[in-house]
Amino acid sequence: MTKFILTTMILLFGLSEIASAQGLPTARQRGNVDFIEIVLVKYKNGMSGTAAMHIMKYFNPAAVAAEAPQPFILHFQTGEWDAGFYWNRGKSMANFDWSVTEGGEKFWIALAEQNGGAENARKLMADYEAMISHTAEVISHHHIPPE
Repeated sequence: MTKFILTTMILLFGLSEIASAQGLPTARQRGNVDFIEIVLVKYKNGMSGTAAMHIMKYFNPAAVAAEAPQPFILHFQTGEWDAGFYWNRGKSMANFDWSVTEGGEKFWIALAEQNGGAENARKLMADYEAMISHTAEVISHHHIPPE
């Protein structure tokens, strides 16, 4: 068993040295980048303004109270989409492993506290989602210039 473990370790860790010596690509993480989550939204006809007011009245105050990350929001003048929500998720893709992040949990708690409880918070989100025709989500990364 010890021979198997040693052989496995040599194969796993020694191969990168062999690859490097041969000028082949070796395993490495992206350096000096921020990962960005982008959600593109197309609202149902006539709902864009109502959705924007919903965000301003309910979601922004909850995000501020929760000290949760807030998106940079663009309202498009041309193209298929009505709005784009951009969240900087930091130096790693670890946030994408969570169905609800710590910031998301704090947001939901604040939304409930500000609007009369969990049931009302879920209703506010359901009302907003009912204004949406369709969405698309993409993950990207942004190279940070060296200082």
